[in-house]
Amino acid sequence: GHPTILLMISSYRDFQCTETLTSALMRATHPSRVFMAVVQQNAPGDVSCGVPAMPCARQPEQPLCAHSANLRVFSMDARDAKGPVYARHVGSRMYRGEAFVMQVDAHNQFVRGWDVDVLAQWIAAQNEYAVLSTYLTDLKGSLSPDGTSLRRTRPIMCNSDFRENNVLLKYMRHGSQPEEVPIMSHQPMLQPFWGAGFSFSRGHWVVRVPYDCCLPGVFMG
Repeated sequence: GHPTILLMISSYRDFQCTETLTSALMRATHPSRVFMAVVQQNAPGDVSCGVPAMPCARQPEQPLCAHSANLRVFSMDARDAKGPVYARHVGSRMYRGEAFVMQVDAHNQFVRGWDVDVLAQWIAAQNEYAVLSTYLTDLKGSLSPDGTSLRRTRPIMCNSDFRENNVLLKYMRHGSQPEEVPIMSHQPMLQPFWGAGFSFSRGHWVVRVPYDCCLPGVFMG
């Protein structure tokens, strides 16, 4: 069959959030299997995530209207935000037993057939506990007008160094190597790091390795 996928997004005043959700639904091969959990942290006047361009009564065929039952949104005032770790903890509380969970940022575009493609890549890893993760490729030059991927390269996170934020504090920053066509194309390539901007794995990680509720203000990016 076609297993369910929970698309988990934490949005901090991101005006592209609705566009991200729409892209995911429009370009999924099986959009009815895609469920969305959004933690929206907005201020007055911000664009609300998950609200389609036109009212559903006028254009019910819009993706966010046709699949509105699959959307879960937790809204909070941006002034009460405690950082991405807390927001993702809240998002994970909206997990309802979906087979897989994909975590992405609120400002992404999806390729056509992404749900089938990412599942095939996970299966190729041949590991129940495999986690697919990377720093996503720049949108420029990556998609055709219909959403077909134009890339044949693979980004890999295995380039790290210590950056100086100021004279008192150094922190480790994970970067990507220059993208190249992969030598091993039949399965995902092992890499030493994980990126919160894209993560795909079995849904049971939400229960086995849950986000800490109490790490306010933690962010590195």
